[in-house]
Amino acid sequence: MAILIDRKGEIKGKYKKIHLYGDHTGDNGKRIFVHDTDFGKIGIVICWDLAFPRLFKKMKTAGAEIIFCPAYWGYEVKAHKENPKENEKNLLKSMLLSRAFENLNFVCVCNPFKEEWDLISYSAISSPHKILAELYDKQGLVVSKINLNEIEKFSNIYPGKNADEER
Repeated sequence: MAILIDRKGEIKGKYKKIHLYGDHTGDNGKRIFVHDTDFGKIGIVICWDLAFPRLFKKMKTAGAEIIFCPAYWGYEVKAHKENPKENEKNLLKSMLLSRAFENLNFVCVCNPFKEEWDLISYSAISSPHKILAELYDKQGLVVSKINLNEIEKFSNIYPGKNADEER
């Protein structure tokens, strides 16, 4: 579960992960999370939720401009023949860019830096066109200035991209 805490320290909402990874038979969430903040309308997903485009589409339809994705992203060795860690990082990066472009919003993913053989220590901020800032295999803070007016600019460049119905 992710909890949104405002600048005053008050809990403003909770998001329960919808898409559990693997064969877990846990109690997954059922609803998206989109909330107005003093800097824009945000959505929250957790880890494996990043692999599900329809979830992001629902948040965009609800008005999300920035989507945050705290994660603990690892890889399965059997999924990659060579360079599993590098290939999984590239997969994660491509999903981040894809979710941002598909919905013409900003997407941020944050993984911990921890030396585990199967953990992808990759954190980044993406606009619809590019990765704005990123960290890989090191500790630090990912920071980037974003301009929410770019969402309108991209909507004009790609007409129909923000239509409520998929064609």
